[in-house]
Amino acid sequence: MKVARFECCLYAKLLWIVVNWQIVWQLNMQIHSCCGKLLSFYNAYKSLKEKMEEFCIALAAGISFLRKFIDRQLSLAKKFQLLDRKKDKNSMYELIQIM
Repeated sequence: MKVARFECCLYAKLLWIVVNWQIVWQLNMQIHSCCGKLLSFYNAYKSLKEKMEEFCIALAAGISFLRKFIDRQLSLAKKFQLLDRKKDKNSMYELIQIM
């Protein structure tokens, strides 16, 4: 593999990570503000990875399709991607609040 091709693949994956981080962070903020619960980042990333092709299509189609995609992700996140509370253990967020 040529160096330029490797760099292109690396930059594309890093860009994908940054975009996913922004989407997941915004979903987390939305869920936390309306429900008071937290999002499981691992489950949200896994869901976005499965829907990567749908995301690319929505991105190319325009703002309205992208908003519909994000709204669907938000509704799925509220149902299936919430952070589970472990028995007798504090979560990372609780530990930060204690400090």
